[in-house]
Amino acid sequence: MTRTEENQITQALREALVNTLTHADYFNDINHIVITKTENKLKFENPGVMLVKIEEAINGTKSVCRNSSLHNIFRKIGLCERQGKGVERIFKNWKKDLLTDPVLNSIDTTTSLELTLQDGKTIDAIRMMTNEFGDNYSNLKILHKNILILTAINDGWCNHTVLSENLKGNYTGRDITLALPYLEKRGFLVGKVEKRNKYYLLSLQANLQAKSHENHNELQLDLFDINLNNKSKLTQHCENINHEENLKSLVPHHFFISRKKKPQILKELVLKICDKQFVSKKVLEKVLGISEPALGSHLRVLVKDGLLELAYPQQPTHQDQAYRSKDTV
Repeated sequence: MTRTEENQITQALREALVNTLTHADYFNDINHIVITKTENKLKFENPGVMLVKIEEAINGTKSVCRNSSLHNIFRKIGLCERQGKGVERIFKNWKKDLLTDPVLNSIDTTTSLELTLQDGKTIDAIRMMTNEFGDNYSNLKILHKNILILTAINDGWCNHTVLSENLKGNYTGRDITLALPYLEKRGFLVGKVEKRNKYYLLSLQANLQAKSHENHNELQLDLFDINLNNKSKLTQHCENINHEENLKSLVPHHFFISRKKKPQILKELVLKICDKQFVSKKVLEKVLGISEPALGSHLRVLVKDGLLELAYPQQPTHQDQAYRSKDTV
């Protein structure tokens, strides 16, 4: 408890232990203080329910200590801070350093706090960064590391909005605004598009995309040569029409001609049409018999609810945007 290599994680662990001891109900003969460690989790359990609401404890707005005398002893020897800020500090420090949310529960006669060290995706992201950038990554500030980890977890891209949602409470919008060009200048990120729609790719991801784009262009040239020799433009056009007709066969005629589309049926049809394939908004408009503004509002809801994925997630308004149903299993 008195290690000298102090950091925010060791502070959070010490606070968790002190909280477990000072908030325990020692008159409870059924439950006991239990601290367990699994592969990537630490769980602190003590007898007795919390004397304040969980939200109040997390926000640091209210605290009632069951054993205040014991807490004062720990405070006088420097093992904890003033009463009422322990849980708030645990949540803030743990999320800031490890990007995982602590879980606090108070049920029946027991209170428990579960701390996840790191999930598999985060560990893989850190390993990738360390292998790719070495000491240049290791020597970065915590904020810069967290931005790169979140970018890696988010399929290799990020923007200001994505980072703000995941880092809120720990860093300001200005912190993120200053950090992004810093990481871009030092070669960790590559900026795409300018001004309001700007997003960033990991430099490794950007290199892979560039290589993929070159290969795609070569493939397109090869296909173009094949098409000149074997397919007329009319044949290709007919194939596109046939594909749309196949999709249109999934839509009941009464739904297609109706002026008012029932949202639930529309949702089911969109997910069915986009199953295992990306379908553009223009094609969806044609096969569903719906206007672009009306369809757009429904698609945004399905994307937000995690039922559809975008072909161009970095640019939601991309002119060639297409949609595919997500596997919900």
